[in-house]
Amino acid sequence: MGSQNQIKSKLLEMEGGKFQRLCDDWLYRKGYENINPIGMMDITDRVVKGTPDCLVMQANGKYIFSEYTIQQNRLANKLRDDIEKCFDENKTSIPVDKISEIIICYLGKLSTEEINQLRTLCYDRGVMLTLNGLDSISLSIKNSYPVLSETYLDLPLDTGQLLNVDDFIERYGRSNFTTSIDNELLFCDELLSNAVRTLESSNFLLVSGAAGLGKTLFSVTLAKLRGKTSDTHHN
Repeated sequence: MGSQNQIKSKLLEMEGGKFQRLCDDWLYRKGYENINPIGMMDITDRVVKGTPDCLVMQANGKYIFSEYTIQQNRLANKLRDDIEKCFDENKTSIPVDKISEIIICYLGKLSTEEINQLRTLCYDRGVMLTLNGLDSISLSIKNSYPVLSETYLDLPLDTGQLLNVDDFIERYGRSNFTTSIDNELLFCDELLSNAVRTLESSNFLLVSGAAGLGKTLFSVTLAKLRGKTSDTHHN
């Protein structure tokens, strides 16, 4: 099982294009949807010129820009230039007042003074700046998204026992000896409703039955349904 230091070492070995793919996937899992990788070729890990590297559309009509870099030397200058390009409407075709946030993922080191200067550069224009460095990315992968380590870094971190629903479905489907569970569960609405109500008042629900009855598909469907219910309550 890999450690954070192993993850950091693997990240530092990455090429720019693959690092961008990892970061796009990481941000999506953190809740940033409608991701448009402006700085990537469609079906390869090759980067292309474009600002921003990734564009996230928000429901309120504004945009989130994300920039990625593996550059180590003169990092603060590089990021300052990237931020200034994000504010250049001639390059982005998006007015500054339509930008709500700039997210930067990087693998180098910034001093507290450099961080403050970069944040001030954005805040003076009314834009939030989020900086994600090597430590924060590696910690997040290790503790929250270990599947990213296996997918992008060839470094397995988990035993496969604890995965989110989509990752479980994808991994389950790799086996040639199991029936796919990436499909719809029919005629079980009442059972699912009863199960959801049970989980609202209890932390435990036992799903039992004969082999081949569909316990896994039922459990996966319930997990998805329970997740939607929780999101509705939170909103």
